[in-house]
Amino acid sequence: MSLANLSEESQQQVLEAVEFAEATHTTDELDVRQVVQDAEAADYHRAQADEYQQLQAKAASDGNWEEAREYAARAEGELESVADHGGSDVPAAEAQQDVAQLDNARWEQRQANDNARAAASYAEDGDTSAAQVYATEAGRHQVLADESGHDGLSGAREAQADEGGLSGDSTQAEEHAPDADAAAGTAEPEPAAATPEPEPDA
Repeated sequence: MSLANLSEESQQQVLEAVEFAEATHTTDELDVRQVVQDAEAADYHRAQADEYQQLQAKAASDGNWEEAREYAARAEGELESVADHGGSDVPAAEAQQDVAQLDNARWEQRQANDNARAAASYAEDGDTSAAQVYATEAGRHQVLADESGHDGLSGAREAQADEGGLSGDSTQAEEHAPDADAAAGTAEPEPAAATPEPEPDA
């Protein structure tokens, strides 16, 4: 039975299974064909995960945290299947952390967009002071969205997410916080206590 078509990780997986059987004197119980089939399945799911992580990184580079989170969750599912077929469970754990970080990024982006819309509305009504307050909040949430989004790429191992630079921009330009900041003008914000923020969804 040839192992040539297996990845390096899966070849190591088969080797470790054989070595374990030898060390525990259970070679007569070892189903080598099943071990190889599991390794092949792990390779398949690993390849699927890599594709999703490439898409995750592309979405992140476009500042689309909603889409990045969706692809990260799909990658996590594939990597859990890799672990189920005898592969390492470390990549699945990293992907799970990506999903959590991108959940935060998605929530912060929504807050930035909401504040940006409010800033634009106040600016349109001529209330530049209130507009500036909301624009400032929009910018703060945008920074937090970008930070969480960057942190949500650790599992995308082969993706070149930073090529061209990451952006936290919304896919809809009119909702992006800097636009609201521009609409608000240069008026100084009124001192105001920020309202308590809800915790992001788990």
